[in-house]
Amino acid sequence: SRFIGYRCVELHFVALRYVQLFIDHRGFIGYWCVELHFVALRYVQLFKDYSGFIGYRCVELHFVALRYVQLFIDYSRFIGYRCVELHFVALRYVQLFIDYSRFIGYRCVVLHFVALRYVQLFIDYSRFIGYRCVELHFVALRYVQLFIDYSRFIGYRCVELHFVALRYVQLFIDYSRFIGYRCVELHFVALRYVQLFIDYSRFIGYRCVELHFVALRYVQLFIDYSRFIGYWCVELHFVALRYVQLFIDYSRFIGYRCVELHFVALRYVQLFIDYSRFIGYWCVELHFVALRYVQLFIDYSRFIGYRCVELHFVALRYVQLFIDYSRFKGCRCVELHFVALRYVQLFIDYSRFIGYWCVELHFVALRYVQLFIDYSRFIGYRCVELHFVALRYVQLFIDYSRFIGYRCVELHFVSLRYVQLFIDYSRFIGYRCVELHFVALRYVQLFIDYSRFIGYRCVELHFVALRFVQLFIDYSRFIGYRCVELHFVALRFVQLFIDYSRFIGYRCVELHFVSLRYVQLFIDYSRFIGYRCVELHFVSLRYVQLFIDYSRFIGYRCVELHFVALRYVQLFIDYSRFIGYRCVELHFVALRYVQLFIDYSRFIGYRCVELHFVSLRYVQLFIDYSRFIGYRCVELHFVSLRYVQLFIDYSRFIGYRCV
Repeated sequence: SRFIGYRCVELHFVALRYVQLFIDHRGFIGYWCVELHFVALRYVQLFKDYSGFIGYRCVELHFVALRYVQLFIDYSRFIGYRCVELHFVALRYVQLFIDYSRFIGYRCVVLHFVALRYVQLFIDYSRFIGYRCVELHFVALRYVQLFIDYSRFIGYRCVELHFVALRYVQLFIDYSRFIGYRCVELHFVALRYVQLFIDYSRFIGYRCVELHFVALRYVQLFIDYSRFIGYWCVELHFVALRYVQLFIDYSRFIGYRCVELHFVALRYVQLFIDYSRFIGYWCVELHFVALRYVQLFIDYSRFIGYRCVELHFVALRYVQLFIDYSRFKGCRCVELHFVALRYVQLFIDYSRFIGYWCVELHFVALRYVQLFIDYSRFIGYRCVELHFVALRYVQLFIDYSRFIGYRCVELHFVSLRYVQLFIDYSRFIGYRCVELHFVALRYVQLFIDYSRFIGYRCVELHFVALRFVQLFIDYSRFIGYRCVELHFVALRFVQLFIDYSRFIGYRCVELHFVSLRYVQLFIDYSRFIGYRCVELHFVSLRYVQLFIDYSRFIGYRCVELHFVALRYVQLFIDYSRFIGYRCVELHFVALRYVQLFIDYSRFIGYRCVELHFVSLRYVQLFIDYSRFIGYRCVELHFVSLRYVQLFIDYSRFIGYRCV
């Protein structure tokens, strides 16, 4: 207790490869829960909830020697080092050799445990910040007071760390000498930067700044600019109090190089911009009408021609523009997602036009616009070249041969509410014509001939909200879910809330479109299966390779789906790590009955699992269990959304009947 100080560790065996520790942390460190993931023999991965102390989530312990433990730390949230070597020199003295020279630059932290609630750090800080001693006073569980000697840099004397939540730390700062904001929320997002959610509405009004401390009078900001202008990097040169000169690197998109901010008034900022290369406006006057509403009076009639853009800062990641658009396209709302340097992501309410959700605009020429499209929802191509041949005919030359395989989509605008697509679809899905019937403003009905692959006939898209699409699917032939709700949370992230409790029963699938042939699924697996990440590699037409990270529950790494027939799916599984079966054959015998023939005789030993979907809230499993566990029937009663009751007959092994 003189060293770490907690007294009780409660081991909750949540899963076979996953142990949850609830720790009496009152004495020293203060984390509540440690999740032990036994990945390998000398490698233990800890997912820790100890936001009260430092705040990183994952520690990989490599036991190199008895007195030497090497920690590989998921440090994306706090400091940014990659490796911490703990040398236990003495009982009250631990020497840390830390490789995080890329961010802060000191090499050795000496922890002197002066008292249980007081830790003194002597830091080799010679390269960057310059303070000599940090005294950590653990005043309360979620409150740490730091008395810091770093008068050479900013000059405030006390930083109070309020660990409000797992992902951010709230600092109440004695800021009287420098800037004047009241609260800084530190979101430790990645290695090279710290994300600040700042209450500095008195200053400029954006909420997120990524600080790269290049020099004392020179700070490089990578800014969440989705709410402001859209530049990539801002170099702040503090020339005078009311005059800040910004050297901005976004020459490839907009083209001006220097922005001079003249703070004329609190609600009015005048920008004088070196705009000579692209857009051509001279002065942007920002009128902060309200907190989430900025009105721009812009002279850029040479490009699009509207005169006023109203920026509605709806959320952190996107800006909603209500545009006087009467001269150009006719859409009503454009959501600008400034995702990367080379492109602008537009979430557009243009269901009246084509209906896809995300367009990346690469302005190659006046009559030629190259669109890189988030094809996750509709067709799956990577690049669309729009050649405006005629008024009612748009020819698309599409490079998405790797996924679906047709080369040209001709949009024939037969009428205002009906668009007919003639598609060269010969390689993958097999439908010939997709007819988009815009029945209503928020309802699109697709009549699709793709009976060869999945077999449902009608997909009704209900645009319930801008970021929410509800699909009612005629699913009677294959999977059986009734409603898929697509929540477009971010650019590469689609959240599906799926009602398919009759089949598997998990509730949320997060699709991360990493690349064209690679889709990463983060699944809310808490109710049934238990894996965390599914990587879909579309190797060929009838072969899908899944690289699955669900070491917590079952532990195999690769699932190969061979679609042998419509009612028969064969899985070849790389099961070498845990359970040991080689092949799972899914026989869809009937709508409410799925038979699994499984060869995993090495570990558990039953050969057949018959899933009888007796009712929507009740699934009965008849298992050939004769070799290991011994129960005969598992009845899953979905009593409520977060509660599953199992009536199990396995009296030979543990003996209780209801879990």
